[in-house]
Amino acid sequence: MKILLPVDGSLYSAYAASFLKACAPFLSTTPEIEVFNVQRLSSGLLSDLWDTESYQNFCRAGAARAFAGVRRAFDSLRVPVHEKYATGPVIETILQEADSFGPDLIVMGTKGKTSFDRLVMGSVTTGVIAGAKCPLLLIRSPYLPKGRDLKVGLAVDGSEYGAQAARFLARSADRLGAQTKISLIHVSDDADDVFYYNLVNPDYFKAVETVPEKGGDFFEQFNAKRVAFEKEESDRAFATVLPVLEPTGLPLEEVTLSGDVGPILARYAEQMGLDLLVMGSRGLDNGEAATTGSITTRVLAEGRIPVLVVKS
Repeated sequence: MKILLPVDGSLYSAYAASFLKACAPFLSTTPEIEVFNVQRLSSGLLSDLWDTESYQNFCRAGAARAFAGVRRAFDSLRVPVHEKYATGPVIETILQEADSFGPDLIVMGTKGKTSFDRLVMGSVTTGVIAGAKCPLLLIRSPYLPKGRDLKVGLAVDGSEYGAQAARFLARSADRLGAQTKISLIHVSDDADDVFYYNLVNPDYFKAVETVPEKGGDFFEQFNAKRVAFEKEESDRAFATVLPVLEPTGLPLEEVTLSGDVGPILARYAEQMGLDLLVMGSRGLDNGEAATTGSITTRVLAEGRIPVLVVKS
């Protein structure tokens, strides 16, 4: 497995390197890792240093600082680790290197910017998600898995994106512990009903397995119908991934939630102590993600659990 690790010298890059080191034994038996840094100069420095020896020295020094921040994570890891840097626009340069290197997985640290942040300042992570041709593992906290038996959440919505994520997970099943548990999570985005749903369901994150009996009260009847609809909707979504995952033999559970999808997924992942959240994505760019919304980027903004994004 070839893994591309873009780094920028930040704490988030160090988090990504540490997570990669912890996961390397079950990511692949023979991983090949490229640590990649992009040097982007301001216009003032560019005019002063362009095409000079000082410019090259400046870039090498900046890349060396970024590499030093993650090098310690790989000291005891007996796998090939290469360091490389380039200059240019960050997102475009990372994507060009991905095309050249041909990774099976891109691992990145991320701040998890909100939609407003992305609209004003842009987001390297969102840009790379939009243009990448392989899965991305996104890290935004110092969290490390405790062993090979992981607690994995797979977000499913009945779409091809969710099915593609399930197929990737199934292909990787032999590298996971035999007791790795996969929670299939479907979130019904019924924003108008969330307030009443919270009132009648104190245990908000408990999976809905049966439809409550209808009472004489209008709201009870309304809620019963809504829960029944959500159960039917989630069953259809689960049906798109169960045939893919059941042959792996890994323990599976079905979880039905309701509310604003991104924040609910992030909150559930943290409260249930998941080690990894797997999501399919069509890869919105920064403009689309900021104006139309992106579930993936909202999960990153709201939560701290590592997220594996699988492009369809």
